[in-house]
Amino acid sequence: MGPEEKTRERPSPPEALSAFLRGDGLNAGPKMPRKLDEIERVEDQLARSWSLRYENPSLMVQYAMVAVKNAQKLEAWDHGVERVFDLRGRAQAELGNAYRVLDQHDLAEENLDHARYLLGLGSGNESLQIRLLELEASLHADRRRFGLATHLLLRVLEFHQRTGNRNLAGRALIKQGLYVGYSGQPEEAIRILEEGLAQVDREREPSLVYAALHNQFLFLIDCGRFREAQIFRMRHSQMLSRDEGRLNRARLRWLDGRIESGLGNPGRAEAAFREVKEAFEELGLPYDASIVALELAAALLAQGKAGETEEEVRAAAKVFQALRIDREAVVAVIVLRNALEMGRATAALAEDVAAFLRRLENDPSARFEIRSL
Repeated sequence: MGPEEKTRERPSPPEALSAFLRGDGLNAGPKMPRKLDEIERVEDQLARSWSLRYENPSLMVQYAMVAVKNAQKLEAWDHGVERVFDLRGRAQAELGNAYRVLDQHDLAEENLDHARYLLGLGSGNESLQIRLLELEASLHADRRRFGLATHLLLRVLEFHQRTGNRNLAGRALIKQGLYVGYSGQPEEAIRILEEGLAQVDREREPSLVYAALHNQFLFLIDCGRFREAQIFRMRHSQMLSRDEGRLNRARLRWLDGRIESGLGNPGRAEAAFREVKEAFEELGLPYDASIVALELAAALLAQGKAGETEEEVRAAAKVFQALRIDREAVVAVIVLRNALEMGRATAALAEDVAAFLRRLENDPSARFEIRSL
């Protein structure tokens, strides 16, 4: 999972608009200017929706809903048919993206499909079509369809390169790099991310730069290039350590632990993994906390602490079974637990199980293979 991912509220979508309109929804955000014409009001609501994507995804959805509602009220004879359908399509697309941010993927896909229909009735503006492609790529990536997401981003990249927008081209490259890495090609992902970072405006896109650097760091570790990752961490310490929220701080510390483990420092790795496990538990992320527990188990085994190892693995197995996660994940953890009970568990096996569970988050078709017994 990338650093841009947040813990999110999940309101009931069918009730969201009515609750928003009868409650304090608009009052919960910044005040709107009083004197706006019909189109300016929709534009303002869309801008406010977008501005809330990291802080309040629920309110992001609600602003987009109101923008869609107001766009539907626009009369073609007042504003022109093409202009009205362009704005309706834009609003519908941003509502779809807001649902994506809120992890309501079916609603996101439904609204993005409708946006494509509406834009087809409009002016055919290419930049609007490209924006929709970018949003569709993000949804495909969230649904772990990384090949399709990457294919769509190639069209986005070509457009921005053709129109000379270096910053947006860099942004498309960075997203492409993330998706390539998540699809299991970390070496290629590092190359693409470097190319994207060379083009993006770092002053305008600090969060995007942070995500790119964090994922370069992650992919270096995934490639087993631990010493290089350690140097990369020191070189970019200021950007990587910027306050992007407690969740992302915990994820960065997790990577620190993986480096220490890879460099053969199990005591330091243990300290980092204990911190991260506690943070994830406090953030209400039992799945991630349990993956870290398995990495902690590997660090403990490397120090000969079999008793503590068995305690961590048993607790993790209970969490995975309670969450009813993928059968392959449960099988992998049970293999490790049984190996512990037979006195045959190794740090390498525990690391293999943790690596498999990390991979499973991005590749639901992955199958566990025992290599370390």
